[in-house]
Amino acid sequence: MAKKQSFLIDIWYYSKALLHDRATRRRLLSYQLIIVLTLMILGNWPLSAWVEQTAPRFIVWWGGTLFLTSWMLLLALYDASRVRRELLDEEDSP
Repeated sequence: MAKKQSFLIDIWYYSKALLHDRATRRRLLSYQLIIVLTLMILGNWPLSAWVEQTAPRFIVWWGGTLFLTSWMLLLALYDASRVRRELLDEEDSP
């Protein structure tokens, strides 16, 4: 009987494949930017009374927004370092 591969390993391989392509990384960054901006706008104006109604709701809403923003910034740093490495590799190759 074959051993079933772990779900985390599947996620690891999918993430590596997703991050390998520059266009896919940029598309993911643009989607994340739209989501984060939407959450910020909704949390500040139309849903501000609902978000501020209870402390747990406020913490979850803005904590989630902070998490997505941090993830987006880390992905942008990864993209910048990957592009830099690709450019340096192109300069080194004859």
